[in-house]
Amino acid sequence: MRVLFDRDYIDSNCTIGYDVSYSVDNTVATCLTSYAVGAIGFTAATAVTFQFLKQHACISGLPMSLFFGITALAYTIAGIGHQITEQRDEVLGIEILNRLSYVLLIISNAILIATGITLVTTNITLIIKFLWIFVNLAVLVHSMVTKSLVSVGVLCMITYLSMSVVYIIFYIRKRSDNGGRCITYLTKAVSLLVMIAGMMVWVLLHEKCGSIGTAYEICFQNCPLPAPDFNHNALFHVIYGVGLALFAVAQLQQPDSKFQILFFFGYNNTQNSNELDYKALHKDDGAFNNDI
Repeated sequence: MRVLFDRDYIDSNCTIGYDVSYSVDNTVATCLTSYAVGAIGFTAATAVTFQFLKQHACISGLPMSLFFGITALAYTIAGIGHQITEQRDEVLGIEILNRLSYVLLIISNAILIATGITLVTTNITLIIKFLWIFVNLAVLVHSMVTKSLVSVGVLCMITYLSMSVVYIIFYIRKRSDNGGRCITYLTKAVSLLVMIAGMMVWVLLHEKCGSIGTAYEICFQNCPLPAPDFNHNALFHVIYGVGLALFAVAQLQQPDSKFQILFFFGYNNTQNSNELDYKALHKDDGAFNNDI
């Protein structure tokens, strides 16, 4: 639960006692910015899907469409949770929404991890698949048991950082060959770093701007934001949304998901003339094994 404040307590300038059961973040800014992230994700998913439909390669575009769409759904559900929850004792509704958003974020992140792995190597061993399953299941179990988004956030940040490194290496290796087209790799890296920055804002400011305790008791006097009306949650959503939009634009300019991610699951449809040849695709996108 992202606890925040009792409106009556804040309006009294912290001079009356507060009811801890009302310490929830259902501010307009938090709800709207969460919905905005969802809108960006759904728009990106739709655009990516139509792009591949035009190329008659719908299956190829599915993974990245799912990444954007599932991420959008997770933030939309989180926004609903913020909007409808008024008391912390509304356990059933908020727990269902929270845990559903956790699961969706893990699934979308798992898709991005698989994409990153297939960008680096075409040799997807059973050990790699096992580790992929184990890590995601471990984070899922931890988030369900602890009722916390921390492990999910850490996994996402590690994934985004790793993917950024991959894109930067691609940029360095291909800038002399592809010219201006190569800048898309750098755009992807920057967009993921922006998304990480949004998450770090939440980490750095949640104790000063949102956690129940000292910050709440002194009416967020140490918070650099105009909390509680615009807090760390809202700022996180804004920055993350900008990064997600930038990542979507870069993916539309130079998709990662053209067919190769299907190899992660052992799918090889070389007889389909509408699909791209895997090795040719990796050569075009600068996969490590073809650059060495």
